[in-house]
Amino acid sequence: MIEDKYPDLRESVFIARSKFNAKFLTSLKTIIDILSKNKKQFKIINEDLDKVFDKVVLGPKHTVIDTIEKIDKRAEGEMESPYIETLLMYNPIYNKYPLKELRDGFKKIFISDGSGKAKGISFEISVPKSWKSKEAWRPNIVRKFISQNSHGLSMVMVIIKKLPIPDDMILTNNDIKEYFITEENMKTVPGGSILRDYGEFIIENLPAYWQRLSNNGKRGNNKINMELIQYNFFYKNRMIAIQCQTGVSVDGYKSKTAQLKEYEKFRPLFQKILNSFVLLDMYK
Repeated sequence: MIEDKYPDLRESVFIARSKFNAKFLTSLKTIIDILSKNKKQFKIINEDLDKVFDKVVLGPKHTVIDTIEKIDKRAEGEMESPYIETLLMYNPIYNKYPLKELRDGFKKIFISDGSGKAKGISFEISVPKSWKSKEAWRPNIVRKFISQNSHGLSMVMVIIKKLPIPDDMILTNNDIKEYFITEENMKTVPGGSILRDYGEFIIENLPAYWQRLSNNGKRGNNKINMELIQYNFFYKNRMIAIQCQTGVSVDGYKSKTAQLKEYEKFRPLFQKILNSFVLLDMYK
């Protein structure tokens, strides 16, 4: 419509449309396919959109130019919430390969200044932009991030607990290995959880260990089978845990194979999120 009314803007329109389609056309097609199943509602939506289009195109030329520039910025991800999250969560490629959303630059960075439940530990961590960052009611959970703008069954939580040692005691890496990275600790799991595997690793030059677990839980009235990995490391007199989990509805998935397959789909993303964790205290 803009091209027909303002031929001199065709090049600008072409560039903005091409950039936007390259990022979000598959998402739009997915959304349209879903909405079009309700023909009556879809007709109303299209009528409303036509009114918006008429207002934009029939307006003064400077308004049209502003619209083109806005679409161009939206192609770069500069978009209000929850529009950007909605487009990202309906991208079929990102649904199949969750890590790709982060790799394509669609991320949100959470920065803690150490206040409140962070217990004096300042840090930052990156998650996909389509994930919702939320407060958690439990006292040791600093932040939780939930997939599909909080509608999904995958989650990452940052947990910080005070260790039973004096505040002024400084742990060396040898102390951590001797007292905390032990076979007993690595095999100890919360009640109801099943330990699948465990091992040691290094993060921020600190000794750490991981636990691969299975668990069952509930969200509302739905029974959820969960596969998770928890990364545990120690700094000052604090234990920091990054817990990454995928869930599958018992009603939606009948086989254990599907449950494990869902976890494997998210595993590379969980590793990337772990690697994005930065202890800001260490670089002050």
